Amino acid sequence: MRSFGMQSSLLQHLRTMESEVIDLHIQLERAFVEKIKTTTELEKLCDVTYKLDSFGNSKDRHAYKFSLLFDRMAKLSHFMTTEDFHRIVVFICRQKLYQTVILDTLTKYFIEHNEAVMETSFVWLVYAIAMSGYEPQEQSVFNKLCIEKTLNHFNKMDIEEQISLAYGLSILQICPQEILCQIFSLEYLVLVDKHRLRGQDVSIKIMGLNRCAVLEYPQLNIPWFHESYEDQFINYFDMLDHHFNYLPEALSQVLGGPKFFQKNVLTPYFHPIYAELFLDENKRPVYYSKAKQVQAKNAQYQPIAIVAFAEQSTPLNEDKKLTGILQTYIRQLEIIGYKVVVIRSTEWNSMAMYDEDERVNYLMKKLFTV
Repeated sequence: MRSFGMQSSLLQHLRTMESEVIDLHIQLERAFVEKIKTTTELEKLCDVTYKLDSFGNSKDRHAYKFSLLFDRMAKLSHFMTTEDFHRIVVFICRQKLYQTVILDTLTKYFIEHNEAVMETSFVWLVYAIAMSGYEPQEQSVFNKLCIEKTLNHFNKMDIEEQISLAYGLSILQICPQEILCQIFSLEYLVLVDKHRLRGQDVSIKIMGLNRCAVLEYPQLNIPWFHESYEDQFINYFDMLDHHFNYLPEALSQVLGGPKFFQKNVLTPYFHPIYAELFLDENKRPVYYSKAKQVQAKNAQYQPIAIVAFAEQSTPLNEDKKLTGILQTYIRQLEIIGYKVVVIRSTEWNSMAMYDEDERVNYLMKKLFTV
């Protein structure tokens, strides 16, 4: 009995503590939001970004605070220094928080103070614009200043910054040709090897640059160096399967069976395609094996690339734009002859798609109106 009484008392104590912790958490949340709303110094708001950065991947839970923070920063942008600019652009890249209001603020500052912006900050800004799919309000001015700053400062940057910058500019379709030629010169590639820049991030960026050079700047005659990168896409295709349940079954039903398409296809330039299929001149599906044999000889059938886009469903992704990388994939797939069908995970997993007939109708519209 005594043991039972002690356990009961301990349980009551723990419940009281839990209630007190929740109350304390609510008070801290309110104080944090109030600080964002009332702060009049941009430098202090930048300090707030570092506190939010410590929350790591919990940005969905803190979406309201992030939105308040960016709105407040925009209102105080006339106080921005180059140091503030750097801290903010690094923060949004690390957290992948590409809200229009803050990107508008940063691009406006860059246009007005481009000479003062540090090279490192410039690299982060280009990367943010490229990854987000955001289009600056003064796009032509922004592009012109980016090209000028790149040509004037490229050789002052370290190799990783050079590769990141060129990669971002290639996604934006404004990478100067002389920069691509420099990167794919024998001397530069030897330099990359010398610095042992063989991490996955660097390798992916160089491969992306190589794709861009071969497909979008064919006049440069830069060869395709990347011929054995299949292994890195295995986990990517597994991830897509997790986000697109029932898609193969629905696709099979729409086309007339699994023999009409092939899942998990890589193009010769390693664009990952969720599913590849072919339509004849009357938009009827063709047996995949037959189409591949004929396609090797002539372009009798239209290849269709189904690109599955596993996007983040978050209040911070308010524009629902395609990412810069996905826009680049679509552009390059079209260059090599595909019609591209994009399927978003947020659409595929929406309440409207829980019904099998709705999934089939959705695919019918996507496939046969391309």
